[in-house]
Amino acid sequence: MATEPHQKNPTDTPPNSKMKWCILRIRGRAEEIKGDVQEAIKQNNIQNIGRIETYFKRETGIKVKKRTYAYLLIEGDFTQESTREALFQTDKRIIGFVSSGGYHKKGEPLPLTQREVEAIIGRTQTNAQPNTETLQQGSAILIKGGPFQGREATIIEIDRKRQKAQVQLSNLKQFAPIELSYDQIEQK
Repeated sequence: MATEPHQKNPTDTPPNSKMKWCILRIRGRAEEIKGDVQEAIKQNNIQNIGRIETYFKRETGIKVKKRTYAYLLIEGDFTQESTREALFQTDKRIIGFVSSGGYHKKGEPLPLTQREVEAIIGRTQTNAQPNTETLQQGSAILIKGGPFQGREATIIEIDRKRQKAQVQLSNLKQFAPIELSYDQIEQK
C-alpha cells in the first residue's frame, strides 16, 4: 500500500525552536525581493533564517489612494543582532521589521502568534494571482478589482514582464483598452 508523503504546513515550526515568524516591510516587487533575499541568504551562508513567504495588504480610503503594500513573512531566530544585520544587508529594499510603532531595524522584532501566521498564510494562498501561463489574447476574464470590478472583459495584450494585461470591456461600443494588473483579473 503506497502512502503519500507528508505535506508540511508552511506554518509548522518545531515547538522548542527559537524560530519565530516576523513581518518585514519591503519596497518593490515582493516575489523578486523574496528571490533575491533567499539567494543572498544561501550565498552568504546566513544561519537562523527559515522560510520566507510574500504578503500583500491593500489600503483604500477617502484620504488614501489605493495602494498595495508588500511584505515578507519571514521565519527566523532574530535574537542575535548579527542575524538581523546580515538580513538587512542582503537587500536595500528591506525597510524594516513591522512593529507597533512603525518599522525598525534595531532590536528584536515582535514575533507573530501562530494564529496570526496561519491567518496571513491562509489569506495569501486564497488570494493567489491567476495562472498567468493560461492567460492569452482573446481570453475572457472577470475584473475583480478597481472601478470596473465585476465586469467581463477580453484580453487584448499581455505584458508578462510587468504582470499587466490590456483588456477591452465586453459591453462597450467604442474601443477603450484598460490596463490591469494580474491581481485585478480572474480567468473565466
